Amino acid sequence: MRTAPAFLVGPVIAAMLVGTAVGAAAQSEEPSTPAYVTGTVLELSTETGEYVEQQAEDTVTSSDEAGVLREQGHTFGQRVEWSDPRLPSEHWIRLNLAIYGDDPEAGVMTLETSHLLVDDEGVWRGTGRAFESPDDRDSYYQLVGEGAYDGLHAFLRGTPGVDAHGPWDVAYDGWIFEGEVPGFPEPAEAVPGEGFLMQMAPDPKAIASSSTEGPAEPMAPAAFVFTSEQAEEPDWGTDNESTDGSVTESRGVVQVDRIAATDPRASGLMTTWQNRTGVGSDHTHVQNWSITARLVNDDGAWSGPSQIIAASSDQVGGIASMTKMTGEGSYDGLTLFLHESADRLRMSSWGLIVPSELVAPMPDPVEPASE
Repeated sequence: MRTAPAFLVGPVIAAMLVGTAVGAAAQSEEPSTPAYVTGTVLELSTETGEYVEQQAEDTVTSSDEAGVLREQGHTFGQRVEWSDPRLPSEHWIRLNLAIYGDDPEAGVMTLETSHLLVDDEGVWRGTGRAFESPDDRDSYYQLVGEGAYDGLHAFLRGTPGVDAHGPWDVAYDGWIFEGEVPGFPEPAEAVPGEGFLMQMAPDPKAIASSSTEGPAEPMAPAAFVFTSEQAEEPDWGTDNESTDGSVTESRGVVQVDRIAATDPRASGLMTTWQNRTGVGSDHTHVQNWSITARLVNDDGAWSGPSQIIAASSDQVGGIASMTKMTGEGSYDGLTLFLHESADRLRMSSWGLIVPSELVAPMPDPVEPASE
């Protein structure tokens, strides 16, 4: 019997970092070995290849009313020192943001981002998402290579525990790999949440480190921490493996987890439909999961997509995920974000609930600003 790798980090992080046992089906090409990558933004001047902001004032729109600051169209460049030369140092970002709270330093923020990394050999394009509270920040980026980097994918995050100093990250880590990124599965029938009973309490240490509890107003923004446990044995779907074992595919996996959050709106039974692809060897292995999720409790439900990257090697291992879900029932008009991140030194499971009309929209694709 397979060990169940939980959708949420919880106590079973080790199970997510191993490949899935599979059957056999030939793949046509052997992919390259996945590579762990880090990046540091250098912040002095353009002459030394470091951080520079370039944007025309008329491209940025801003509004500040009723305790909500919204800004759209910010475009800026970063010079990034990457550990892998396949990621160009010239990094352009366009972002839209929304900050909730009379004091921006004490508020919560959502961001949607478009990215372009470019050099003479090719480009990387992609999108990302971030959200933060006064206590924590999470970001997740998915990039696709072109030109000399065609066929490669990069899944990155802002390095956990590094102060971002603003709506952009100043340090990154993640993985580069070649292989299929699975599409999002269609949901079937979710496990009903009626009569849901919280059978476990969130981690006391996590609660103690959180300065935000459930809101007094049901439509108010709020951050929270959560834990999860497997509610039943997963349906493992179908599996395929390349002849040399370097590529594994799992499709149609269905899993049910019990979520317990400090904000009761985010507690309930989470049903996830998962498509997974794993690439690598015994020493370095990366799994990419595309997930459709539904969280149900007595007062309503949340539905939306999620991406997870789970990777392990002889030197490093970790998990990063980002989930964005739309509310139904009593949660109509709200958006739920869930973040999970773990490595050998740090684990984080927290989220944010905000009014949907105030969630930052995805910006247009970014191009380099003119000199």
